[in-house]
This record gives sequence, C-alpha cells and structure tokens, in this order.
Amino acid sequence: ANPLVSFSGGYLLRAEPEQIDLRLFEAELASASQARGRGDLDQSARMLSAALDRWRGQPLDGVPGPHAEQARARLAECRLAAMVQRIEVELARGRHADCVDELSRLVAAHPLREPLYGLLMLALYRSGRQAEALMVFHDARRKLADELGIEPCASLRDLFQRIITDDGPEMPSSDVYALGARKPRQLPPDLPDFAGREVELDQLTKHLAAVTTTAFCVIVGAGGIGKTALAIHAAHLVAERFPDGQLYLDLRGTGQQPLTPTEILTRLLTDLGASHQQVTDAEQLAALLRTCLSGKRILLVLNDAADATQIRLALPGSAGSAVLITSRVATAGPPGSQVIHLSRLDDEAARSMLVSIVGRCRADAEPEALQQIVGFCDAHPLALRVAGMKLTSRPSWTLAGFAERMSDEGYRLDTLGLRTAFRASYETLPGSDGSPSAAARVFRLLGSLPGNEISLHTAAALLDVPVRQAEQALELLVDTHLVQAESIGRYRFGDLLQLYAREQAHGQERPTALDALRDRALDHYCAVVREADLLMRPGRVRQSSRDGRGAAGISFRDKADAVQWCEAERASIVAVAVDAARYTRTDSSRLAGLLTELRTFLHFRGHWQNWQTLAELTIQVGRKSGDRYAEAVGRMELGTNATTRNQIDVAVTHLDESIEVFQEIGDELGERRALNNLGMVHNRRGRHAEAASVLLRCLELQRAGSDRDGEFIALGNLALTYVGQGDYERGQMFSEQCLRLHDKETSNLNIASIAFSALGTVHSKTGRHAEALQAMNVALELARAEHNRHREAYALTDLGSAMCAAGDTKGAIEPLDSALMLRRELGDEYGEEAVHQLLGKVQRGVH
Repeated sequence: ANPLVSFSGGYLLRAEPEQIDLRLFEAELASASQARGRGDLDQSARMLSAALDRWRGQPLDGVPGPHAEQARARLAECRLAAMVQRIEVELARGRHADCVDELSRLVAAHPLREPLYGLLMLALYRSGRQAEALMVFHDARRKLADELGIEPCASLRDLFQRIITDDGPEMPSSDVYALGARKPRQLPPDLPDFAGREVELDQLTKHLAAVTTTAFCVIVGAGGIGKTALAIHAAHLVAERFPDGQLYLDLRGTGQQPLTPTEILTRLLTDLGASHQQVTDAEQLAALLRTCLSGKRILLVLNDAADATQIRLALPGSAGSAVLITSRVATAGPPGSQVIHLSRLDDEAARSMLVSIVGRCRADAEPEALQQIVGFCDAHPLALRVAGMKLTSRPSWTLAGFAERMSDEGYRLDTLGLRTAFRASYETLPGSDGSPSAAARVFRLLGSLPGNEISLHTAAALLDVPVRQAEQALELLVDTHLVQAESIGRYRFGDLLQLYAREQAHGQERPTALDALRDRALDHYCAVVREADLLMRPGRVRQSSRDGRGAAGISFRDKADAVQWCEAERASIVAVAVDAARYTRTDSSRLAGLLTELRTFLHFRGHWQNWQTLAELTIQVGRKSGDRYAEAVGRMELGTNATTRNQIDVAVTHLDESIEVFQEIGDELGERRALNNLGMVHNRRGRHAEAASVLLRCLELQRAGSDRDGEFIALGNLALTYVGQGDYERGQMFSEQCLRLHDKETSNLNIASIAFSALGTVHSKTGRHAEALQAMNVALELARAEHNRHREAYALTDLGSAMCAAGDTKGAIEPLDSALMLRRELGDEYGEEAVHQLLGKVQRGVH
C-alpha cells in the first residue's frame, strides 16, 4: 500500500515500524540488550553493529527549525549511547586493542563525558599500555577542573588507583558516571479526590510527552488554587514516559526563605547521585547538572517557583527531559514555555471534589446544602478541601448546619483558612502596610464595594485617578492573582478574595473614606446611566434638576455600545445603589433619577427583578427622607414592572397612588407617564374602553405640555388599544398619526414598533395580508434596533399570527418558536402561555 495518503486537505505519511529506520534501530538495540543479558556477547555485538550501520550522516539533514535541531540532538545522544554499549560488549569479548582508536575519538569529541575516559583507560590498560591509561586520567582531571572546577568522580578515581596498583580493574558501568546508580522516583502521592481540570490536564500531558524537545510547562495561579495538585496529578500520568526518573523539589518561592539557585542545583545533583562536593560556583554546578541530564529522559517538577531567575540554572540543556513548574508568576519559565493559568473550578468539578471528600451517602442526603457549601467556597480548591475535611472530622454535623454557619462572612474566612494564602499575595504589594500606594489601596477600596466586576474606566472614576494609573494598579493585582482580568479593561474579584479585601479595607481605611467611595460610585453610575439613556431614548423629556449629579467620564459610540455597557454593569449598579442606601445618607433624588434613567434598559432587556429592587429601594429611601417625588417615581415604576409580570391588581394600586402623588406635588411630567402606564395596565386586563379613556386624557396632557415624545407614546398605545378593542378604523388612524411623528433619529423606536404592529394587525384583520406582513417585519426590525427583547417577543408573536392569517401556517412556526424561546428567557409566563395557545392553533391548522 502507498504510505502517502490524502488526509484533511493535506497528505499523511503512514508507515509501518519496519519501514522506519529509527524504529529498526531501537528494535536492534533492544535485541542487543537482551542478548547481552543472557550472556550472548557475539549476538549482542552483531545487533549493535547492525543498528549503528543504519546511520547515514546527520539525522534530519536539511530539515530547518528548532524542533528538528532538538530532535537531532536527541538522536545524536541515542547514537552515542549505542556506540558506548558496543564498546562495552567488545571489551567484554576481550577486543581491547580494537577499541582504543574509537574511544580516543569519542573522548576528543566529548571531553566532559567521564564514562568515556573510564572505558579508554580500561582498554589501554588491558592492551598492556598502563602508562597511557594513567595519562588519560590526568587529562580527564585537567579538563574537568578547567571546564567545571571539579575532580573526577569516585568511580574514575577508583579505576585510576586499581590501574596504579595493577589490581585487575573491572570494566566500569557507563551509567555510574552519568547518574550514579539512582533513578529517582520522588513524586508525592497523587490525590485520590482530584477533580476537574480536564482541559488543562490534556494540554499538560500532550506537551510533556514531546520526545524531540525539552518540554517546559508553567502552571500559574493564586495561592490555594490547586497548582501543586494539578502538577502532581499530571506528573503521575506521564511518569512512565520518563524512565530515567522523576525529580520533585519544593522551591518555597512564596515563603520566607526561598531556595537559592545554588541550593536547588546541589539538591538535584545529590538526588541524581552525582559527585559535586568540591564545586561551589553556581554556573559550574549548572553545567554539571546539564551533563548529568544529557541523553536522559527525566521529569523535573519544580513547585512554587518565585521567578525565572530562581530556576534558570536548573533547566536541562538537551532534548528528552521535561520540566513542570508551578508559580504565581506567569514568566517563571523560560521563553516558549507552555503556560497554564488556573482559576476557580467549574461548579461540576467543585461539587465532585467535595463529594469525594465528604462521601457520596452524606452528599446525596443533603444535595442543596452541598451546593450551598460549594458556592460559599467559590469553587476554590483549597477552600473546598478545608471545608470537606472539617465535615469529615465531624460526622455528627449536618451539611445544612455547616452551610448556615458558612453564610457568615467572618466565619467563612476563619474556617476556610485562606487568609494565609491571600496574605502571601497581598503583602507583596507596595502599600499593603497602609502607606498610600496604588495597588494595595485599589485592592482594598474596590474590594469593599458590592458587585464583583468592574470596568477600568469605572475604577478610575471611583478612585478619582487617571485611567492609566488605575490600569497599572489593576494589572499588578492581576499579576499577583488578587483580581482576574475578565477581558481587556474589565476585572473581577473572586468571592473569597473580595471578603478578604473588604476585611483589609475596614481594618486600614477610615469609615469616612469608605462612605465617600460609595457616594462617588453612585454618582458615577447615575451620570453614566444618564448618558446611556440619552442614546436609548433620545427624544424623552427629562427633569434634569432631579436626575443626579456628576460627569459621566465615559462616552458611547452608539446605542448598541450603551446597551452593552448597561448589560455589563447592571448587577454592580443595583448593588451600589442598595449599598449606598444602607450605609450612607443617600440623596433620594439620585435614586429616583437612576431608576428613571435605567428603567428603559431594564424593561427592554427583561431584567425585571433588578427593576423591582431599584423601585422598592427608591420608595423606601423616599419615605425615610420625606421625598414624595422619589416615592411617586418608585411606585410608578413598581406598577409598570408589575404590569410586565402580569400582576395586574398590584400594578393598578401602585400606579393610582403614584398619579395621586404627582398631582399633589404638581408634577405634570410624572403624571403623564403614570397615566400612560395605567392605560397599558387596562389594556392588559382586556378593559380597552377604560384604557382608551385614560390614554386620551394622557394624550391631551402630553400635547398641552408640548411633550412630543410623550404624544408619540400615547398615540402608539392608543393604536394598540383600539386594535385590541376591534375598532380597526381608529386603530389605523392612531397608528398613522403616531408614525407621522416618527423620526428615526430621535423617536422612541419601541413605540414605532408598537404602531407598526397595530397597523399590521389592522391590515391582517381586513384581509390586506401583504401589507400586514410588511408592517410586522418593520415592527420586528425596530424592536431589534432598539435592543428591546420584550417588544421583540411581541413583534415575533404578531408576525407569526399575521403569517398564519395569510395562510402560511408552516412559515408561522419559526417566528412563534423564537417568540416562545424569548419569553422563556425573559421569564414572561403570561406571554409564554399566549404564544403556546397560538402555536397550538397553528399546529392544528386553525386560526
């Protein structure tokens, strides 16, 4: 069969082992070793000669690149080893004189290989050339002293003494000179409950398995994140690929007394059985180590490296071995290293790890409590192990009881024992002692805020420093694994690290400084949300005097950019508002402004719980401060939120109360908005006449107040109301009036979408199906352009209904399925049920 085959758009060379000279070479070496083992020296010599005869010049000649160069070095070592084995066999056969010339050439080519000197000395001695044998020892001593500053090893010195005394020396074993008689097996025990890290393990094992290079892998991460556990587990998986040994050394890089480069080298040389007592210079020790490792396949695990300088001299210089490094510094390895960054475990792996520690029966009995514990540990490996061992040592404790205790933040840090690991990173920061340094103070201050994500520009605004300065501090925190870089310009605190940061803040910062930070945070978010809302609702009339204070400091390219920012910051905005209300004397008008400006985004994107939380908070703070405007705004938004969630009675109560307050304080703008929302509640109830009455009153007030945007909204909602009532003539009239006011640059695209949907429904009900579908598609496009997922779901439903009415029942299924999926994502049970009913009719062919 042709070994060259087409494969995945290229070519693949498939060859059997007997077709590859390297495989034949290896097989003949193995046969030679077996023959030597059973005493058949003649057969061993023949097989070794046959293996060496396969060599034709330099391996991979003409193949460029570092991988080929490393492979050539490895293969050259293999050839040299085979040549030494053949010489040993020939000497054992008594062919001493025949070996002298070849050994002399090898010694000249490899002047630091002590085994070759020993073999040459023996060959000369047994050939009757004792004086020359002694001269070879003196040459070896001089060259080793000049190059490495060391004496010949004990075995070579012993051979020299035997030759002097004519004591019939035995042939030395070449292995003694390279590694002594030791093949170290130093890996610590593997963890029986190791879980997760499948992707990282796959990357490590593949890289470590490379046979033509020296593989360098660096596992990087925070203290306690599982670097050592992963390194040991990966090392055990690949150990058999390193038959010459596995070395393990704890470098104590993050401790009080890290090992020095010289200490590292002497320990490794001792473990390899190499004589080094007379060498003190680090560079000479490194050269000796490289000599010892040359031609061998050894796995070196260096745990807790401080930096690249600490381990530079301990790295192998030839192909075949591998080095696995753990460090808190990504640059600990040499250039070209495979770097694996570790963070928290995924939830499944974290749960699996905890189950393996506490036991399956105990875990299955309290699955919810087990999941709570995983959450409190933030899926942090060390935290999980400590929590698991605590439960194991207390079999009478329930998981639920332990989870309840873990809910206390102070108890959590005390119990999980992470302060030491966190402190090791924190104390490397300048200013961790309380002096005014950027990084340590940034960690404390930003960690004290609620919400665990923050953008670079927000951080700069809250810290009141230039963006570049904030970035430098945050990037240092990333390098020390105190925060994570989620993406460019965006950072995240781990839950447990944030607890530690908060603890440091309360211990080192004045309460007034923390209150000022909360105040700046709320000001910043109010200002930026206002800028975002200007893009999302450009034509809306605003009460600038009540909408907060401060400059945004952030500009948006377009509406999509504003929506994206709100989406990323949403949880933090709500958390900062809640936190400010709890700890400081928050100005209620700021909360009312924030709610008013953010409600469009929250409504459109379906974040109804956040909307409700802000509304309730505004009512609470308004009541406390006697701010009736804030309370009215909160009730209006709470009522509108309840409408969206189909809580009709609740909605009516809140909206009626808000209208009453707005009227009492003379706020016509607030009254108009609340009336509009009340009209839509009546629509949802099916009370179209009441809805029309309220909306007509609203329209009158909007026109009296010269509120073009408000008029536009009232017209769109009136169109929808009359269509729902079955009055298609008025529905079309108000739709057309609404759309005449439509301005693509400044109009509320949400209302334009409603108007087109109403117009499409009129066309559909009156048999003008082509016009209906055209209007419905425009309504859908506008909803999507507005990034309004709530309106998009309605537009998809209306489009499906219009397609069904036009006789395209098969085509109607796609938009209705999309609407159903969107309703589910939004948690809109009322809308989901309506779509289900419509889909049922479509599938039955009835409409």
